[in-house]
Amino acid sequence: MPKALRFRSFGFRLAIATLAIAGFEAWQIGHPSLWADEVATIAASTRSLPHLLSMLGVIDAVHGTYYMLMHFYIQVAGISAFALRLPSALAVAASAGVMAYIAKRHFGERLAWFTLLISAMLPRLVWAATEARSYGIDALLSALLLLLLLQALDARGRRRSWLWIGYTFVLALGIHFFIYLILVAAAQGIWVFAKSRPAFRAWLLSLGIAVAVAGYILTIAIIEKGQVGWLPGIGVGTMEEVLVGQAFWGNYNLALVANGLILAVLLGARFRGHIAAPAQSNLLSLFALIIVLPTAAIIGYSLLGSSIYDARYLSMTAPEVALVLALAVDWLFSRRAAYLVLALILALAAPSYGKFRSTDAKGTSWATVAAAIGEVSKPGDGILFTDYARKSPSQSRIMIAYPEQTKNLTDLTVATPYSHAAGLYPKRVSADAVVGSFAAHRRILVLEESSEQPQYAHLRDLLIQQGFKLERRKAVIHSWIDVFTRVAK
Repeated sequence: MPKALRFRSFGFRLAIATLAIAGFEAWQIGHPSLWADEVATIAASTRSLPHLLSMLGVIDAVHGTYYMLMHFYIQVAGISAFALRLPSALAVAASAGVMAYIAKRHFGERLAWFTLLISAMLPRLVWAATEARSYGIDALLSALLLLLLLQALDARGRRRSWLWIGYTFVLALGIHFFIYLILVAAAQGIWVFAKSRPAFRAWLLSLGIAVAVAGYILTIAIIEKGQVGWLPGIGVGTMEEVLVGQAFWGNYNLALVANGLILAVLLGARFRGHIAAPAQSNLLSLFALIIVLPTAAIIGYSLLGSSIYDARYLSMTAPEVALVLALAVDWLFSRRAAYLVLALILALAAPSYGKFRSTDAKGTSWATVAAAIGEVSKPGDGILFTDYARKSPSQSRIMIAYPEQTKNLTDLTVATPYSHAAGLYPKRVSADAVVGSFAAHRRILVLEESSEQPQYAHLRDLLIQQGFKLERRKAVIHSWIDVFTRVAK
């Protein structure tokens, strides 16, 4: 069979396998409850386009491109947990396919399948597939940047020019989705500089155009950098986050094995008789730069100023981690032993796949609480929340995350709905300021957190003073739904 036909055959099989990976990543992604960051996606994307653009002038402009994408997407797909997360699952599957294509092109078909399988199971990418944020798309754009760069370096004539144009476009788009992707491009630029001066000039031109196109996003990011002031500073736990949290999301067993293999292959270890071509070893150095440099730059900046490090932000380098790990499996062991090591890695990663699909995978049980509210509530009911004293109240976000289950309720302390608010969430007033509105409701529910007894006591007293009595208490997870009914006079 001619080589061209063989390659097309691989392309067809890779396409089918990538579709299978998409189904694998999408399986049960609607099962975990939504959480605060995903509610931010809903709160931004479900408002009208003018109100969304107005909000981006105040907060979260760095996520604006993702919110715009989701604004149009949810008009077709809705805001179920599955629908919100599906674009991320598809993006993660596509990134696995792209990295497998790169592996086939430069290292052979066996390595391509290793890369595809490891990408599909790498905990950071598996997590990104279940998250209604841009992390899965960031991983895909990072993989595409790598593909376009390597193809541009190998191409000639007009095709090379078009590939550099494509690289510029993806880089500009990547900065719009997540500004840290510029660090992936920087790592590539350093590698290109050492390889070819003409290619470096082409890369530099692409970078300059992309930065110019995305300049306003970079400017706004600097202005709004205080929004990540909640991030913990760099400390003794940061190294653990880097080695375990970034690619392996707390899976210590997998991290121990994978980091050992990656370190060994980067230091030059090889199975006896296995000789990597100089071009392949050179590519390994590129992958290492992409993995290391963004992390080092973010941590370095955080040490000098306010912290901007979070393990989630390095989802963009996870595709390269998967490829290097696949190379380690292939290069460090005999052909038969490599299959056993691959099976071990996939087995160690499997618990993370299941964990990310559990009901409380996001640290909330909002779906269960919302369902209980739906069972208890009646049309015309009001609702109050005991987390009003928190710096960032989150209980009430259940109303945004699960509107169908809470449609009977009026959130009594909302002064401006989130869809018209300047920020992401509703503008609120205290319950004391709206006691006059209690009389408009025959029943008022209180969602009570077990840790907020003083706040609950205050709301209870307000309701009793306004002629309500406690009729029913329903326990749900770590909360209670308290139903107060107005006493007939």
